[in-house]
Amino acid sequence: MRRILSAILAFIICFYMASCSYFEAREQALYEKQVNGFFEALDKGDKEAVKAHFSKTVQKYDTDLSGNIDKILSVYPRGSSDIKFTEVLSGEYENDYGSLYSCARSTLPVVNGENIYWFEIEYVYEDDDHPDNVGLSRVYFSTADEYCLSFTEENEPVKALGLEVFSERRVEGEIRCINRIPYEFDQEKDGVLLSEIKAFLEESDDYSAFTEKFGAPGTNFFYTYYEVVGDEDKVVYLELDIIDNKICYAAVCDEFSYIETIIEENY
Repeated sequence: MRRILSAILAFIICFYMASCSYFEAREQALYEKQVNGFFEALDKGDKEAVKAHFSKTVQKYDTDLSGNIDKILSVYPRGSSDIKFTEVLSGEYENDYGSLYSCARSTLPVVNGENIYWFEIEYVYEDDDHPDNVGLSRVYFSTADEYCLSFTEENEPVKALGLEVFSERRVEGEIRCINRIPYEFDQEKDGVLLSEIKAFLEESDDYSAFTEKFGAPGTNFFYTYYEVVGDEDKVVYLELDIIDNKICYAAVCDEFSYIETIIEENY
């Protein structure tokens, strides 16, 4: 009997995992198709095609939609958008007696020309009770400066339906994109070698000694970041978590992704 129950349990677990994998893959494919179409319209400067990607509900109730499309087309360059999709989407899901509602959202860095822009995009891909809601429901466009500044603000604006464009404010210093987030960056020492960092961390987790050897970091916000020179002279970033002058975590990342862990979480 135990063997039978174990086999049934294993089947249920496998079926559940397969179902989740299928759902996630389907959602990712639907989201990327809609977002790619939206950016194709942006790259062409096609106002009506951009508008058509929004849901009928947004087109009806967002009275600023037309003006904000004009605004984003005036700021966002024509060209070829390189969208940095994330592998994990967040969203909302409801099943009311078989009536489905599903939406997915993500914050996407997008490279166009020499600049990186940030888009928060929410896509409702099914709403059985309100089919006019299907389409893009929220798009928030930010320049690197605006997105960088938004992290220092205590009160975020209310997220409304439709399109919002943030492009006016400027950061005084240099901005670096590190693991998908823009930071104002000013590092004391250049040319810090990752190999030297690793050798130091094998011997010590003292942050005061670390800064004495490698200087002050480029930024210190969510984590502490240093620009370092890695393999094949590629510039990457060291990510540190410091608590009470102790380096509790260290990893390496580039502009858009995590690369490796040097010190596992040790709190």
